[in-house]
Amino acid sequence: MFAALLALVPLVLWTSCTGGPGAEPGGPPADPKAKRPLDAAFEWQARVLCDTQALPGFEAGGRKIPEKDSPCIVVVPKAGEDPAELLKEAAAVAAGERGIMAYWAAPDVATDEAARKAGVAGITGAVAPHVGAAIPVDIRPALLFVNHGGFIRFAHLPGSAWDGELFRFEARELAYEAAKAKGGLRIEVRRITPAPSKEFKGALYCGACHRGMFRDWLLTPHSIALDDLVAISRDQDAECIGCHVVGWEKGGYSDREKHRPLADVQCESCHVPERTHSPTNPMSLKKDDYVQMCVKCHTQKFSFFQDPGMAMKYVSHPQRAAAEFDPKVDYDMRPTAIGSIKDQMYAEVCGKTDYVGSSKCLECHKQAHEQWSGTPHSQAFAALEREGKAEDPKCLPCHTTGHGQKKGFQNAKDTPDFKGVGCESCHGPGLKHIEAKNDAERLSTIFAFDQKCPTCVVTRICQSCHDEHKRPCIQKGEAPFNLNDFIKKVRHR
Repeated sequence: MFAALLALVPLVLWTSCTGGPGAEPGGPPADPKAKRPLDAAFEWQARVLCDTQALPGFEAGGRKIPEKDSPCIVVVPKAGEDPAELLKEAAAVAAGERGIMAYWAAPDVATDEAARKAGVAGITGAVAPHVGAAIPVDIRPALLFVNHGGFIRFAHLPGSAWDGELFRFEARELAYEAAKAKGGLRIEVRRITPAPSKEFKGALYCGACHRGMFRDWLLTPHSIALDDLVAISRDQDAECIGCHVVGWEKGGYSDREKHRPLADVQCESCHVPERTHSPTNPMSLKKDDYVQMCVKCHTQKFSFFQDPGMAMKYVSHPQRAAAEFDPKVDYDMRPTAIGSIKDQMYAEVCGKTDYVGSSKCLECHKQAHEQWSGTPHSQAFAALEREGKAEDPKCLPCHTTGHGQKKGFQNAKDTPDFKGVGCESCHGPGLKHIEAKNDAERLSTIFAFDQKCPTCVVTRICQSCHDEHKRPCIQKGEAPFNLNDFIKKVRHR
């Protein structure tokens, strides 16, 4: 059944917006798949927080870096830029915490010489281009905070979590973890608790201390909320954008070029800034309080769920941890992990009732049924038969109705009414719909496309199959799925 569910909800990968910043005035829109510097910066920082990355070893000042049980800050300068100010910043932060050293890892001899000429006390380094080899050149310089075990705990990049206060938080975390590892129960190292702020900081800022929760969020659909809009060129739509970013028209996100760290539904979308770390208004609210926040965006029009409270277990940190939703994945497996969650969410909705077959729809929707009969959807299973793949498990989920679900397609002989992409492939299982007593109940038990958001519901349903990452049969050079173009071929008239 799980294999069948993987075909139900799309995976939305890292992309960037079309048009807007980055597009030539009056010219063609920017490549939607072109990664901008701040996109790359956020992705690299998120990768560091999601994975466990060891700092590549190098020698500096007669020491082998990283040293065992010795946390450090490593500056990766950008070639051709004066590193003096960055070295001063790193040295000052390291000096503020006992036991933390500071180094630079220069990409070339010229940058190393410039670092030495700067004469900054409290920091030394060497030519070590391999240390920053994984960091794209256009997002450097970087400050890498390395823990006592030699792993990069956090990465700071210009324009993305580049904040002196955050540097100090992170340095204190390194010192705290090192002392704790040594069993220092009476140590004087204490964590720093940020003061409440009305400014939006972004999830990377929270991740400095709440690494586990950041990783947890990173594996939810909330973390790719803006990408859902980008995928269908709606990321500039004022009707949509406010529910897909942090702090829209409230001093937060206004543009992806300027505010990439605030894109998507992040920590502060639920834990609003003025409440964060406030003893009188704590972050940990009751479930009902959070649901009241959820329904501002997750209305019936914009959600699969009739009751947003049903979705809490997919995004609530304690509930997700208890249910063990997150597999042991690295950053590269993130799209699959998010897709799995979406599959579970959609399966929960569809599992509330049974499939009945398109012939049942004919009784009330004769015109729509006739129109559907003339579309490629109705002949989807016949296409498999012509190719000799009528029993191929990789193909059946997208060429049948309700494959693997209750009362859905089982095989061509026993469930012939479920061959092809039938009504319920798009509108959901129909038993409750046909049993409904009134129009309001009928609408609440089916996905009526004219009642649902094209972005939040319709596109996701279509892309459950019309997605290059889920279609082993996709033809080379085939145009990517575009809702506006494809819907014309199947829309009921």
